[in-house]
Amino acid sequence: MSLLRSLLRQAGADMDEAPDAIYLTGGMSRSPLIKTLVTEVFPHADVVAGNASLGVVSGLAHVASARTEQMVES
Repeated sequence: MSLLRSLLRQAGADMDEAPDAIYLTGGMSRSPLIKTLVTEVFPHADVVAGNASLGVVSGLAHVASARTEQMVES
């Protein structure tokens, strides 16, 4: 797991800004360990576990919802 933790930290270092949300999808998204590691490395991000079968569609809906809320607030 140290390799995965290291890769997540490197991904975070490569980003211009910290993510507001991280959407987990696919079979490994069901692993509590994956969610724990992502939450550890990105403590301020909303970690969302999606449906492994409908991940792309659900992810798009999550992003659209967040952007709509931002538009309404401004």
